[in-house]
Amino acid sequence: MVVCLFLGLVLTGCAGGNSGNVELTPVSDDVLSIQLSSKIQTVDPAYVQSQGELLASRLVFSGLVKSDYGQMVGDLADSWSLSADGLVYTFTLKPDIYFHDGTLLTTDDIKFSWERVLRLNAPSGYIFNNIVGADEVISGQSKTLSGIVLISDMKMEVHLKTPQSTFLSYLKSPAAAALQRIEIVEQGENFGKAGTIHQAYALPSGTGPFCLSEWIDGKSLTLGLNDPYFDKTDCYPERIELTLDETTEEGLNLLVSKRVDIVYDYPIDENPFGYDLGKYTKVSEPIRMASYLAMNNKIAPFDNINLRKAIFAMVSAKDVSTAARGNYVTSPYYGISDYWYQLDKEVLPWLESSPEIDAYLQAAGYPLGQGVPALTLLCSQEEDDILAANSIAAAMGTYGITVHVEPITFRDLRRALRSGEAVFYLGGYVDKGSGLDGFFSEVADANNQSVINVASYQAILQQAYLTNDQAAKQMLYKQAETVFQNDGVLQVLYFKKSAMLLSKQWQNLKLDSDGALDFSAYGENSDDKAQ
Repeated sequence: MVVCLFLGLVLTGCAGGNSGNVELTPVSDDVLSIQLSSKIQTVDPAYVQSQGELLASRLVFSGLVKSDYGQMVGDLADSWSLSADGLVYTFTLKPDIYFHDGTLLTTDDIKFSWERVLRLNAPSGYIFNNIVGADEVISGQSKTLSGIVLISDMKMEVHLKTPQSTFLSYLKSPAAAALQRIEIVEQGENFGKAGTIHQAYALPSGTGPFCLSEWIDGKSLTLGLNDPYFDKTDCYPERIELTLDETTEEGLNLLVSKRVDIVYDYPIDENPFGYDLGKYTKVSEPIRMASYLAMNNKIAPFDNINLRKAIFAMVSAKDVSTAARGNYVTSPYYGISDYWYQLDKEVLPWLESSPEIDAYLQAAGYPLGQGVPALTLLCSQEEDDILAANSIAAAMGTYGITVHVEPITFRDLRRALRSGEAVFYLGGYVDKGSGLDGFFSEVADANNQSVINVASYQAILQQAYLTNDQAAKQMLYKQAETVFQNDGVLQVLYFKKSAMLLSKQWQNLKLDSDGALDFSAYGENSDDKAQ
């Protein structure tokens, strides 16, 4: 039954067009197969977190704007303008854009989608916090954003509380994508989730170049070409098949045996598996991904600054990164801010653990680690994070501190951070398009999470958000980073390095600056690819 369903979906392709009727997408050899080292737990733009989830979500859904190698260009938006006082954006949609189910896109869909992110208190909800009425939606006092005014089905105004230089770049986030509001209501909590053989969930519609065709058990995901896609500047394969939750070594075996075309998460500088890679193309446009350890300084025993510093000193960033990802990581030697602008430009030394662990423990009232209660370390269900968390637990175990590792979904972890329930956790950040602003907003701003809260850096963060001067922004973020490091609430362990390894027939595929697949050169110099 599952096979028959899958074949039927592939043969019928995506719905669309003015009439909403199904347009047939022919089955051909023009299929792109990609190996991902993790599962895709959700494609809901409000909750996507991992590299693979972001990849799939960006292919299925669209927002008002997108990045074209650092330049802001319209996606669903045909044009936009900003008032002289910097408080009102006016967006005009491109005409005749349809969801995959054939429903015409209107500004009401965008408004409803943004309001939903705030009502859910979702991880990337901070991108809308400066819109008038956001506080009322977050608190439950209102279900609608008063700061979004619908002029017509094609035009909308967005009223901000204060001028914000980052607002437009925030809209590159998947969380700002347009969703089909009727589907959201009908699918409820199952929206964007993977079904199983025994429990199939409806597949959501987007406005992107691909629609969801099959997705079962989080092990594989198939995307079919959306033939009536509004943006005809690029050409695309007929189908994309994602193989999920395979190790990088297994993915390389699949590539060599010609069962996949791309290994998506591959070492940038290394060839640890000894294969002859002369037949393959490596694309190493950097994707900014960070792993960090954090503690809630308001809850015992982590309200003890000396204990926090002792724990950070116990944890060797090099050992943790080696356990999680081998050699394809970057040291956090210069911290987050410098790394963002120097990615892959130099080899950095690893931070050495402090020799004063015993002194910190003594000052904390836990000599030699005695008396520290058993701790629970939260982490995501990604294999990298579980390996890293186990390495942290082992390091602390050498000082007699018992640590239980508890893997939970990205969604549940982010909820725990927003509510302040998380006490001790391993976090991860993948750039969703907003750069340093996004990192600090999501990870360290007390307005968007309730765990890391050091009052002295909040004002610094607000200054950084408002400036357009990149040098000044970087300096302000370095100041904020110094404050919370000195307070012992957050420590970056490593930055992930990742590349795509492609078979020759797909060598023209690229990654854009936000880590999305770039099909602009797809088919060039290749006779067997559709132009």
